[in-house]
Amino acid sequence: HRDLHSFPTRRSSERIRASQERYHAIFATYADDIDNLDIAIPAPKYFTTGLVAPGSTVDLETSWSLTLTRQGASAGYGPYTVTFTEQGYDSVNSTIDLLPQINPLGSG
Repeated sequence: HRDLHSFPTRRSSERIRASQERYHAIFATYADDIDNLDIAIPAPKYFTTGLVAPGSTVDLETSWSLTLTRQGASAGYGPYTVTFTEQGYDSVNSTIDLLPQINPLGSG
C-alpha cells in the first residue's frame, strides 16, 4: 500500500511506473485506468488525478502519461500540473517547472 501525501513524489511515481510495467508484461499494453493497477492508490490530498493517457508515442501499448493538477490556492502560486510518464517525471508537460521555488521534482 502506497501513501501519496500532499505532493506527488518521485517514490510515488516509481511505484506507479513499476505497476504499469507489470501490467504491460501481462497485457502488452499499459493500463488506461490507475484502478486497474496492482497497487492501492489513495487520492492525493491537494491534487486531482487525470486519466491515464497515451504518452509520447500516442499509443498505450508503448507509452503512458498521468497528470495531477493542484487544487485551489498553493501558497499564492495558483494552480499547476505535475505529469509523470513511463520515463518518470515529465518536466516538459509539467507546469510546476515554471515555479522552481516550489518544485521539488525538477532541476529548477
